Amino acid sequence: MGLQFFFNHECSDFDQSSGAIQLSFRDQLTQNFDAVGFALGGGSWETEEIPLRWPTFFTSKGLQWRPFVPSNVGYELAWTPAFLKEAEGKALKNIKFSNRRGEQRGDLMVTSYGLEGTPIYSLGEIGSIFIDLKPDLSEQVLLQKLSSLQENLSPLRRANKVLRLGAVAKALLFHFGGEAVQSLGGLVAVIKKFPLELLRARPLTEAISSKGGICWTELDESLALKQYPHVYCLGEMVNWDAPTGGFLIQACVSQGVWCAQHMLADL
Repeated sequence: MGLQFFFNHECSDFDQSSGAIQLSFRDQLTQNFDAVGFALGGGSWETEEIPLRWPTFFTSKGLQWRPFVPSNVGYELAWTPAFLKEAEGKALKNIKFSNRRGEQRGDLMVTSYGLEGTPIYSLGEIGSIFIDLKPDLSEQVLLQKLSSLQENLSPLRRANKVLRLGAVAKALLFHFGGEAVQSLGGLVAVIKKFPLELLRARPLTEAISSKGGICWTELDESLALKQYPHVYCLGEMVNWDAPTGGFLIQACVSQGVWCAQHMLADL
């Protein structure tokens, strides 16, 4: 009998009908423990095991579980070949990303299928987004800069000359700006609020982390299962969502410390 944290996928079942916690393993070995901490991972483990086995033996015991969906992942957009020829593999630097969930500054990388980067990892969802290509300049300042040139240039050529736009920003305005970029006012408006549509998230196999897992209602404050005392669940196998990979690691480690303290106190 003892205390054990369990971090891999070799367990095939657990049982507590006899009082002690009995773990069954793939190699037919069965052992008893006073307390067990399960940290079995989330949907991002699917590249190693498809489908994950552990949800089956948890849900078979009547525990509520939510299917895994990707988090901290890129999103697909309807790029054109002409745009990708100019922008693929390049970054939108120092932009402000916004949608109905909020806004965040940072960088975005153009890929063959869409966009990657911290702002989209944190706030991404299917639907409309807006990108401020010049978040440090107001519309008024942008209009003054564009109007200051005495040369008879089109709005886009003025922007290229005075605003120091990056390659991706230029490509976005040229290929997707539409009629708005034909006037100075319209160009300024789309520079400050460039509209795009996120079509779908990339698959779980590409996600940094996932949402879904054991429902919080199944756990007490110590992260032990209410139906199975001294059986703890932590990390990505619990239904929570981290805004970035760094938060994910920190939260998982913190949950491990929290569970260990409670397990030791129980024993």
